[in-house]
Amino acid sequence: MTESVTVTIVDPDSAPDGREAPASPGETYLEVAQRAGFDIAATCGGRGRCRSCRIKLLKGDAPPPGITDTVQLGHEEVQERFRLSCQTRVIADTTILLAPPKAETGHQILAAGELAATAGVALDSGIEKFFVTASAPQDDDNQTTDIEEVLATLGDDVSRDVPLEILRTLPEVLRARGGELTVTTFNGAVIAVEAGDSAAHKYGMAFDIGTTSIVGSLLDLETGEELAAVGGLNPQAVYGGDLMSRIAYVQFDAKKLQTLRAKVLGAVNDFIAEACGAAGVDAAHVHKLVVVGNTCMHHIFLGIDPSYVGLAPYAPVVRDALVLPASQVLLKSAPNACVCLLPIVAGFVGADTVAAVLATRLYESTGMRALVDLGPNGEMVMGSRDGLMACSA
Repeated sequence: MTESVTVTIVDPDSAPDGREAPASPGETYLEVAQRAGFDIAATCGGRGRCRSCRIKLLKGDAPPPGITDTVQLGHEEVQERFRLSCQTRVIADTTILLAPPKAETGHQILAAGELAATAGVALDSGIEKFFVTASAPQDDDNQTTDIEEVLATLGDDVSRDVPLEILRTLPEVLRARGGELTVTTFNGAVIAVEAGDSAAHKYGMAFDIGTTSIVGSLLDLETGEELAAVGGLNPQAVYGGDLMSRIAYVQFDAKKLQTLRAKVLGAVNDFIAEACGAAGVDAAHVHKLVVVGNTCMHHIFLGIDPSYVGLAPYAPVVRDALVLPASQVLLKSAPNACVCLLPIVAGFVGADTVAAVLATRLYESTGMRALVDLGPNGEMVMGSRDGLMACSA
C-alpha cells in the first residue's frame, strides 16, 4: 500500500474540473474533503446515520460498500457507486463527485426588536465613557507616569489595575490631541482609551449562538435602541446537525474543536462588521458583547472541549458567568469590547435558557408559569418567584 494517494474532488459549484487533494490510505473521504476546504454536510457528525455526506465514485478503486451505505443510500444508489463519505476509506487514487447539498430553504431568522424599550427595562450596561484632558509628564522634579496622569482625571471608582493592551497604546493616545482623550470603563475597570471625544458613542451587541442559527442585535447602550439586526445559519452545521453529532465530531480531537471554533468565530466577526456597517457605527465603539448559547455552543465558542458534556453525568467544564476581553476570545471585529457570557445551568440547559428566563422575567412571576424553548435540543423551565426547575430533551 502506498504512503500517499490523490483524491480528485469534483464539486460543480466550486471546482467543476476537479481539485486534487492529498490523502493517506485509511482516511475517510469526508476527512480528505473537509481538509481540502470543501464543506460537506455531515448532519449526523460522521457516524453513518444520515445520507447528507454522500459522494459518487467516478474513477478508481474503493472498498466495497458497507451495511451503513446500503441502509442509508439504498441498493440502487450503492450499485451506481454512491457511498457515505464518512464511512468509506481511501485506498487508492480516486475521483469523486460531491452530491448536491440539501437546499437550506424555509429558514426565517426572528429577532425580538426594541425589547428594552417596550418592556420598560432600565438600562445599566456597566459601560461608562469619560472625556477628559490629561497632561503628559513634563516636570523632572515631579516624577509620574502616563497612566497616573490619566487616572488622576477620573474618580476613585475607577480601578487602578489597567490591562497591558491599554498601556501599550496609551503613549500615542495621550499625546495625539493635546491630552484630550476618552476613557471607557466596564464596571469600573478601564477597557479602552482613544484620542478625542467619543463619549457619545456607546454601543453593544447581543448574540444567541444556536445549534442551527446565529442571531445578533446591535444596540445603543444609552437609549436601548436596536440599530441593526443580523443573523444566519450556524456554519458548524455541516459537521453535525444536532448537539450530540457536534460533540461526537470534536470528541477528544483538539484539531476538530478548533475547526468548529473557527467557524463560529468567523461568523460572529462577520456579523459584527455587517451590523456596524448597516448602522454606520465604528466597531471600535462596540464596548460590550453579550453571548449566550447552549452548553455545547458556549464551550466551542470559547475553545473548551465539550467531550464530557456528551458523557454521563454530562458535566460542563464551567458554568459561572464569564467576562473576557475580546482579544482573548479572538473577536477581532470588536477590539475594544468586553465579552460577557451568561451562566450555564447544566450540561443540556445552557446560557440561552438563562437569557430566556431573564427576558421573560419568569423569576418574578407570582403564579406558576412555563417557558419552552423548542429546537434540536429542547428546554423547559417552570416555576415562579418562589423557585424554578428546568429540564431538557
